[in-house]
Parts: sequence; C-alpha cells; structure tokens
Amino acid sequence: MQRLENAKKKRSIRLSAKITYWPLRDIAELAMWCLGIKVKRIVIVLLLLTTCFLKALPPFPPQTPPYPPQRNVLPTDGYFLIGWDTTMGPATATQRSPNPNSVPINARANIVKIAASKSSVGGMGSTVVLNTSGCVIALQIGGISSYEYAVPNEAKSGVVDVLASSDYCYAIKNSGKLLIWSITGNSGAAFELPEAVSSGVVSVSAMFSDSGFVVLKETGEVKCFSKQTTMLPNDPSMPYMPPGMNTSFVFNEIQVPSEVSSGVVQILSSDTSGAGTIFALKNNGQIIAWNYVASVYSARVLPDTLSSGVARIKSDSLFLMQDGSVVSLFYNPAGEATASTYRGTEKDAVDVGRDLMINNTYILTKDGAVFGYDSSGNPLALNSELGSDIKEISIWNGNNLALKNTGRLLKWSYPTQNLDNSLPSFTSSGIPFLGDLGNVSTLMLSSSGDTAVSLYCGLPLSVLVQLVADRIKNQPSNYGIATHSALSSALEPLATKNELTPLATKSSITNLIDEGKASGIASVRASPNTWSLFTASQIQNMAIGDLVLTREVNGQFVLNYDIEQSTDLQSWTPYQALSLPLNGLPTDKAFVRIKAKQ
Repeated sequence: MQRLENAKKKRSIRLSAKITYWPLRDIAELAMWCLGIKVKRIVIVLLLLTTCFLKALPPFPPQTPPYPPQRNVLPTDGYFLIGWDTTMGPATATQRSPNPNSVPINARANIVKIAASKSSVGGMGSTVVLNTSGCVIALQIGGISSYEYAVPNEAKSGVVDVLASSDYCYAIKNSGKLLIWSITGNSGAAFELPEAVSSGVVSVSAMFSDSGFVVLKETGEVKCFSKQTTMLPNDPSMPYMPPGMNTSFVFNEIQVPSEVSSGVVQILSSDTSGAGTIFALKNNGQIIAWNYVASVYSARVLPDTLSSGVARIKSDSLFLMQDGSVVSLFYNPAGEATASTYRGTEKDAVDVGRDLMINNTYILTKDGAVFGYDSSGNPLALNSELGSDIKEISIWNGNNLALKNTGRLLKWSYPTQNLDNSLPSFTSSGIPFLGDLGNVSTLMLSSSGDTAVSLYCGLPLSVLVQLVADRIKNQPSNYGIATHSALSSALEPLATKNELTPLATKSSITNLIDEGKASGIASVRASPNTWSLFTASQIQNMAIGDLVLTREVNGQFVLNYDIEQSTDLQSWTPYQALSLPLNGLPTDKAFVRIKAKQ
C-alpha cells in the first residue's frame, strides 16, 4: 500500500494494490500538467488547454521528401503511453480495459514516438519509445506486466529518431551519430561502429535479419554496412567465465550503386522478405535498387515505371507516386520485377500499406477514405467507418489501424467488414497519431490527461487536482510558491514605515515636464555662452550682409555687395556699393563665397 497525505489531517487514502504507484510529487506535477500548470520553483504559469494533433491528412499531390535530407526535430510536447492486455479473447470479445502495469513508469508520459519491430509475420518483435528529452526506452510488452531493457547511456538523451528491428535498436543522435545495440541484451552496451556513422546520419534502415544496416547522410549519400561475426577469447581477468571464445560483431562498409553517392532523399531496406532488396529514392523521383548475396553486391533492374515520378517508398513492394497512384512490385520465379498500378484512373492516393498476413493492400485517399484490394487486385468490402474522415493508416500483419479526424482509433484484420470491438474505451478519442507501430497491437499514445491520471493514479482528475491543491496550499515552500498571507506579511512593515512611495499621476508628471522645459529655456537665454552658444550681437558682428549673386539675361552671374564703415562696431554707414561680373561660371547654377585672405 502507498499512502497519500491529506494536507490538513495527514490521513491516508488507500489506492489499489495492483497499481504501480508514482511518488506524490510526480503525481502533483502530472496533475498540474493536465491543468496546463508548470511549476518552476518560483512561478506558476497557466497555459491554455487545447486539443491538437501532430499530424493531419498527408498533402496531395504527394511529393518527394525535401533535399538535402534533414534529421528529425523533437517536439516539445509529448503524450501518454497506455497499454492493455492481449489475454482476454478474440477481437469480438468484451471491450478490454487499460492495464497500468503494461507500461513501465518511465515510458508513461512525454512520449513522442513508438518504434516497433516489423521483422516477422505474426511475431511481437521489439518495441522502443522516444520521449521529449530524447531518451530511448526499450520495452518488454505482453501479458499483464512489463519492464524496461537496458539502453546505452548515450541513448538516454539527445536522440531524435529510433528504429526497432527484430533484435536491435537503431538510434540517431541530434549530432547525427548512429547508435546500435541489442534490445534484449542484458548490458545494453552499444556496438562499436565505423567512423562514417559517427556524424551526419539522417535516417537508418535495418537489412534483412539484421545482417547489416543502411544509412542516409545529410549530404544525400547512402552507405551500407554488413555485420560479420568474429570469435574473441574470453577475458582472463574474469575468473567466473569458463575458457573458450566469445562471439563479437564487426560492421564493415560494403559497395553501393554509384547513383546513390548523392541526391538521395529516402532509403528502405527490406527486413520482411528473403530478397533483402535495398531501395533508394532520388530527389528526381527515381528508384535505385540493389541487394547482397553473401555480402556480394548485385544491382536490381526495376520497371521503367519507377524511373521517375516516385514520391515515397512505402515498403519493399509499394511505392506512392507523385500523381497519386500506387505502384506495386512483384517478382517472378527468376527474380525479375514487374509492376502493376492501383487507383490508376482515380490517382487520389496519399498513403498505402500492405497486410502481409493475407496480402491485402489498403490505400488512403485525399478525401480521407480507405480502399482495400486483395492479392489479385480485386476491391475489398470495408467497414463503412473507413469510408470517410480518416487521416492516417498503419497496416501490418493483421494489425491494421486507421485514425479518424476526431482522434478515434479503428482496428480491423479479416474479414475486412468487421472492426475490432475489443479496443479500450479510451481509444474512442484523444489519439494524436499512429506512428511506426509495426506488430504492436496493445500500446497507444493518448492526449487525454484525465485518462492517464485515472489509470496510473487510480483517481479521477478532479479528485487528484484537489489533493494537489491542498498540498500546495499547506506546503507552498516545497514548490517555490509564496502564499497570499506570506506576501501580505512581507508588505505590511514597508507600508507601516512609509517605505512605499505612491505612484505619480499623469497630471503630475506632465507638470514636472513643463516646469523643466521652462527652467531650461530661461537658463539658456540668460547665459548662452555657458551653453557654448552666441548672443545675437556676436553673430551679427561676424556676418557679411547684403551679399547677392544674381543671374543676368545673358546667363552671366554678377556678385553684388555693399561695404559699410563704423567707428564703434555698433553704428554703420554706407561706404561703397559694388558689382562684380563673374565670368566663366556655369550658366545654369553656381555658388560663390568670400573667403578671408591669410
């Protein structure tokens, strides 16, 4: 049992013993997060609560990714990860309930991505999640409980993208460094990788059966690396290890087509079929393909349909075209590739996926409708819910998902007319996006703080908020908050000692400005020399009067000036009026001056 102290009487409130608990401070922060309040030791900032989703319906017409390639940038806001059991019968069974113990504590909030293995048909594979701080959390899921696998220290911050394969986790740091480690390994130690992937990596794709990996660099270059097994002797300093050899892995760079040395915007390595083909999409819409047999490079010849106009590689056999059609690849027994087109006349596709369990293909159109086709290309009858308002689909091995604009999750497999009625009630709204779910069918992100609090704390949000409010009011200093009474007590002595100066009014400020202006003007007039100015008589004595330059009809200029005389520099009488023609000046305009002779 764990106890929550009541703020006044400190009596305990018992929660269900089956729930994994959070500390009260963490619960308080979660509740205040749900209310839009962030505590920062000194201030509380109220935030406007809004419901928003990270992803909308993909744009139409589809476009190739931008070039040069860019690494992911993590959003600042994340979501709650909620799971449920798989041991409660088929999809037509009673609605399942979320299970708090199916998600480890560290993975419950601030999650921005789920990456699940797509390596085996029908298998659960591996699952990792990424939170807003760039920390990777590897999960063991299934049954009624879960736990975390160890991850490298470098994967606990600064990661911007993750990929899960059958056995490994691939993580890209914000510096472009690639990390790889065994998800289920006990140590969580990262493999030693070549220098070429220590920086500049934008995306990564696992090769078939984790036999290697492919990376796309920020320069648009593709590099491939194969995994080779070596045997090393056991460390003699570890006496508990029996004599023998220890298995180790080395990753070596291998040949790639010359065409992928630049200009690549997307890569995909097949991890779902024995062909093990690697695809690269160029920024001109062309697909380049190759594979390896025993690490020996071999180019793949593709139909001319894929030589231009490709917008996205969706799988090892599906390609979304820039005109809104979908091209599907098929291989004959000789290994030759042939292509067929879906939605050829409509050309309105924005996304596509294939259910490998029964080889059905599902297409999302620009109008938010899902269409299905069987392995022969015949249309499938789908549930009417899939006919409108769909903004995202995720198709994989019977775990077929669609997300409505309202945030409602839909799931189906076969028959395609039937939706899964066993999904928990929280999936009817508040699902922000689907992500790279793969084989995972028991985990989902939610934007509902009420759902998360009720599940992980065992209390309605309104009750939890009241408990948190009581705790803050009675222990405000623990949260860096000053109470109303504390502020009043601090201000009272100042007011008593007349140390608080009343604020000036607009009228008093205007009067002070006017008085200052008048005083300044009077001071300058009384003593101009003090302010580096001259009196009127001083300026007059230095002036040359009646100096005029006139322009005659013939275009010549004449300088007219008067000479005056004085005996006291105060009284002046005419001496002589002179006119001096000035020859050689420009005829349109001219300026002259009289300069004292040295």
